[in-house]
Amino acid sequence: MKRLLVTSALIEGVSGLALLIWPSLTLDLLVGSSAALPPLTMVRAAGAALLALGVADGIGSRRGKSGFARGLASAMTLYNFGAAAGLAFAGIKWPPGGAILWPGFLLHAAMGVWCVLCLLRARRTG
Repeated sequence: MKRLLVTSALIEGVSGLALLIWPSLTLDLLVGSSAALPPLTMVRAAGAALLALGVADGIGSRRGKSGFARGLASAMTLYNFGAAAGLAFAGIKWPPGGAILWPGFLLHAAMGVWCVLCLLRARRTG
């Protein structure tokens, strides 16, 4: 579970910083310029939330198989599958999407599966 949380911390931390520092560019890379984009204030708020999630994952990675780490992995499962669904919706609604939309979808889907596998392993080992 430690590798999962460290990887999540890096991905979400970098994504959060990108949304905070370069919101327009990051959105253009994700959904493309043809999409109906939210106000940059909301994008920056989402960036701050992702950065906070990355920090929580970083802290949780030092907790091994604790209840805190399992709780974070559970939250990351919901987040990753939700993010994958949101990116897929954007790609269908505003084709072709940005340069990193479909890679982002695949990354979140894979991270969601990894979360599920870690949670199942933690459940089996007690």
